[in-house]
Amino acid sequence: MFNSVFPPCLAVSVILSRHIQVVLCGRALERTTFLKDLLSLIAFIENRPSSSSPATDAKGDTPLVRNTPEIGSFYVWCKNCHDINRAKLRVYCSACNSSAVLVKKEPSCWRDVMKSRQIEVNCADCNDASYAVFYFKCITCNEIGAVLSHIRGNWEHAECSVCLDEHTTYLFDLGCHHMVCRQCMYECLAFALKESRFVFRPPFGYTITCPYPGCERCVTDVHHFRILGDEKYQLYQKIAAEKLVELDDRGVFCPYPDCNSSFFWETEDDDGKTSCPDCLRLFCRYKNHFRKCPGCRVNTERNEGCTHIHCTNCGMDWCFICVAPWTEDCQWNHWFD
Repeated sequence: MFNSVFPPCLAVSVILSRHIQVVLCGRALERTTFLKDLLSLIAFIENRPSSSSPATDAKGDTPLVRNTPEIGSFYVWCKNCHDINRAKLRVYCSACNSSAVLVKKEPSCWRDVMKSRQIEVNCADCNDASYAVFYFKCITCNEIGAVLSHIRGNWEHAECSVCLDEHTTYLFDLGCHHMVCRQCMYECLAFALKESRFVFRPPFGYTITCPYPGCERCVTDVHHFRILGDEKYQLYQKIAAEKLVELDDRGVFCPYPDCNSSFFWETEDDDGKTSCPDCLRLFCRYKNHFRKCPGCRVNTERNEGCTHIHCTNCGMDWCFICVAPWTEDCQWNHWFD
């Protein structure tokens, strides 16, 4: 007699491989693709029959989406709540900070509420024409927060471009209409932080591009990176500041291992003698340990080995002596100088 090791009530559900689709950043992968070659977010979903229509109400009619409270809503990073919350927009007089104002026109874009002196108002308290000052207040604690212009309410039940989830309260939209949910945006940011995949985009600084493949739109306000949490956000700030110093001709790094401070130094025909503002020790900026990569201007230290340098930031192969792209002449003339 054969005795099964499984309890008689156990049911095993099996999904055939042909019914599974692998989605990478909103694109279905071919069956010949190797996952080990991919360096981005992957979601596994089960193929399901497509619904006959968008979400409907109990009577089968198209929902009255236009009546949802998410339309026209704002989101802020609230330091008091330590989270992303919906916000209310409030307007005040720039002269006396009174809320008894009448705007001459309604704001129509982010610039109208983010930039000063855009909307004129008549103030009932100071009886004068002035300009509007807009504040975004958290609806939970009423504290002023940093508005997150890339976040909008998901009142259309749109799918995340990465994981295809449509049951999320709000989505990140960088202006390219590639919607990304909070969890996927967090994973993208954490990956960029771990692998140093941030890109420099003036005037926004070090940021990330849209997670959708081939899209070059980027996050324009670093307050969105708050979803990383305090520890990772502070690490991002440190790395971004160091990268900025690396790219600037005035940028200097303290060479002492127990310090490693970075700062700007105003050069005024000096002899290279520099004092670190943190450890107060002197060193020479012209010492042959450092060169800037000719491709991306990142500071590079050579502490041993040959003069052939491979930049891990931009991928350029260059000569530490010539400070130029690596050539055969460099290899024959001063490979090991």
